[in-house]
Amino acid sequence: MRNVLRNFLITTTFVALAASAMAAEMPNQEFSADMVTWKGTKQADPIPFYVSGEKTRMDLEGNTMIVRRDKDLMYMVMPEKKMYMEMAIDVNKLMKTYQEIDGETARESLGSEELNGMQVEKFLVSYTEKGKNKKMYQWIKDGTIAVRSEDVDGKWAVEFQNLNMDKPDDSLFEPPADYESMVMPTMKGLMKGVLGR
Repeated sequence: MRNVLRNFLITTTFVALAASAMAAEMPNQEFSADMVTWKGTKQADPIPFYVSGEKTRMDLEGNTMIVRRDKDLMYMVMPEKKMYMEMAIDVNKLMKTYQEIDGETARESLGSEELNGMQVEKFLVSYTEKGKNKKMYQWIKDGTIAVRSEDVDGKWAVEFQNLNMDKPDDSLFEPPADYESMVMPTMKGLMKGVLGR
C-alpha cells in the first residue's frame, strides 16, 4: 500500500504542476483533450484530460485522478485494485487554472498564429515564482483556453492536443460505485503514510 500512496503523491504533484503551467481558464469550460508535456526535448506520453466546469479528470499510468473543486475533494481511482482514495483539498492551494497565472506581472501579445489547426493568440508572460522573475509563452484559443504553455528557455512545455469542445459525460468525474473507498484526510496525512512518520 505504501507504494500506491507514493505513486499517488507523485501523480498529484505532477498534475498540479502541469495544470498550473497550462493555466487554462476552466471554471466555465467543458472539453476533453490529450495533454502532452515536455521536459527539455523529452516528450512524455499523452494523458487523457477532461474538464467540465469545476471538475477535472486525468488518466495516468492505469490510474485516474479526479479533482472535484465543487466538493473540495480529490479522488485517485485504481481499477486494478477496484478501489479509490479520497482526499480533502483546499482549492485555494490547488492548481491555478485561469488564463492569468500565479505571480503574473506582465502579459504582451505577440500576435495571432495557427497551432494544431487552431487560430490562437501568442503571449509572452512575465511572472514571479519563489522570488525569481521568470517568463513563459502561452498560446490562447478563443481568449480563454491556454492550449500550449512553454518556458522561454525551452526547459518545459505543456500542450492540449486533439481538443474536443463537446461536454464530457458526467460519469467520468465520479469513482465507480462498486469500488472500495479509502479516505486520506489531508496531504499531510498522505505524506505521513508514505514516509512512515
